[in-house]
Amino acid sequence: MLSGSEFVLSDEARAAGIEGVVNVNFTVDKNGTAKNVNIFAGPAWPCGSSPKSEIGRVREEVKKNIAAAQFFPAMKDGKPVDADLQAQFAIGDAYRKGIKQKEAEAAANSSAPELIDVGLIPSKTVKAVNLPKPDYPAAARSSRASGAVPVQVLIDEYGKVILAGVLSGHPLLQDSARNSACKGKFETVLFRGNPIKFSGVIMYNFVP
Repeated sequence: MLSGSEFVLSDEARAAGIEGVVNVNFTVDKNGTAKNVNIFAGPAWPCGSSPKSEIGRVREEVKKNIAAAQFFPAMKDGKPVDADLQAQFAIGDAYRKGIKQKEAEAAANSSAPELIDVGLIPSKTVKAVNLPKPDYPAAARSSRASGAVPVQVLIDEYGKVILAGVLSGHPLLQDSARNSACKGKFETVLFRGNPIKFSGVIMYNFVP
């Protein structure tokens, strides 16, 4: 990206707790202009809520932000060409944390971190207390939609999933996977004897 404006969440979106990563694909043409911007997963929002209108507005604003940016075009044989790209667009706290990541790493000390990422869960180090299987939606079953649906989750000090957002997967399967992730409960993760929040990815595999 050569230039672009900072993305700012609306007050309504912040109040709804919308944040995380929006996964997008788009085409950068030979003039460096983004076209055909499509959001295929994300963002995240608090479990137990359903701010559909605000989620839709956030997705549209992300698309507009990318479309308004200027990119350096891909080159082939010394000439600019169109190129299809896939990217992660961080918003809200995820954006702010990404900007501050290097400073946070440099300033790390003996105190407990604000948040750690444990990767794929459940795992040998993070065990699930309760992790229900997702329903197979009728529409997905009739169309034989299948495949993996990874869900990024934020888990509090008590092992409860408090935020969840789908990273990718068939659109007909995403809501079911996220709903199941929100019902998950995990063992507490300790840092130097103290329980802490942590993030990770729950992977659901749908087989017709």
